[in-house]
Amino acid sequence: MAYPVADPYRQAIRNSLIIGYTVTATRAGVVVPGCEALQPTGGAVTDTTKPGVRRVLDLELAPTPGLFDKLEPAGTLLTTTAHVQYTNRTVVDIPMGVFDVDRETFAEGGGGLSLTAPDKWAKIARARFLWPTGPLVGDLVTNVIVGLIRDALGAGEPVNVLATSRALCGSLTWDKDRAKAITDLAESIGAWVYFDRNGVATIADLPTIGASADWLVDSSTAGVLTSLDRSRDRTKSYNVVVVSSSATTGDAFPTQYVWDDDPTSRTYAGTDPPSGANVGPFGIVPYFYDTPLPLSVDGARAAGAAILARAVGLASQVSLGQVPNPAVDAFDVLDVLPAKERYDIPRVLERHIADTVTHPLVVGQAQTIDGRSTRADDYS
Repeated sequence: MAYPVADPYRQAIRNSLIIGYTVTATRAGVVVPGCEALQPTGGAVTDTTKPGVRRVLDLELAPTPGLFDKLEPAGTLLTTTAHVQYTNRTVVDIPMGVFDVDRETFAEGGGGLSLTAPDKWAKIARARFLWPTGPLVGDLVTNVIVGLIRDALGAGEPVNVLATSRALCGSLTWDKDRAKAITDLAESIGAWVYFDRNGVATIADLPTIGASADWLVDSSTAGVLTSLDRSRDRTKSYNVVVVSSSATTGDAFPTQYVWDDDPTSRTYAGTDPPSGANVGPFGIVPYFYDTPLPLSVDGARAAGAAILARAVGLASQVSLGQVPNPAVDAFDVLDVLPAKERYDIPRVLERHIADTVTHPLVVGQAQTIDGRSTRADDYS
């Protein structure tokens, strides 16, 4: 999930560089006069792994005359860009999202202009169904999701389909909530739907932990770590996902069980949780998921595996601050290496998935990341 950057970037972010942000307002695809490359005086872009609105822009601007009326919420989109300058003066532009102005306030007396703008998912959330509707039975779930997005945003709206599922839709009825219909369909095939950094709707498989990390966050002399808080909490940890069918058309798949089968995991569920054999010390903590889609057994297991990937490893959480890195995305994998607690105690390299990334829009503020642990290894 890491935003693709040129090879020098990863080293440059750990050394001396300059980062700045600009915001450009458009309406109906045309730049609003006087609203190009605006300089933020405060605010942040917050990126999360939550279904629905993925990114939110909180923006503060100087009190420029007429700007309040130019940025009225109806139909105004804000495109935010990070500009990273290397020590050799090369500049890399990194898109940070396209946002739909939701709320705008202006403080008289030099207080400035403040705006809150979620990404384009907000348009989908507002486009509720006028009457009960449902999909074409037998159509690909991904095709149905594309149709629901375009019905809200226009027939020409680009949609990037990266999900690998070939599951078909059964008989469904949606009353009012278009956004929930999309997220429910996506969850049923182990996918999520979001708007990317360029404002393009994307249907993708839910990321799972990889063999390597996207970024190293460390406390060495050339490191980027500025603060670190760690905690352990098992209240929302599950190690078995039970996937059942409520499909009214087609053959219902038998109930499927997907579990954490890694003996080295803190949430290890054992060799065969349904039979209660060789249960791990964490015990069996099931999460129950019901789907109305006529999934195959493989499709049901894939949906369960995607849910499990988000549910295991929650026994350890991290909240950290680091030198700002505009290329970090929610769902990126971080290797976190704190300072030694004592000279004779080895440091522990913790691997975390970033759940929330807050990108400050002004110089001098640390980037904050909230994540969840996936594993921990000794590191000397």
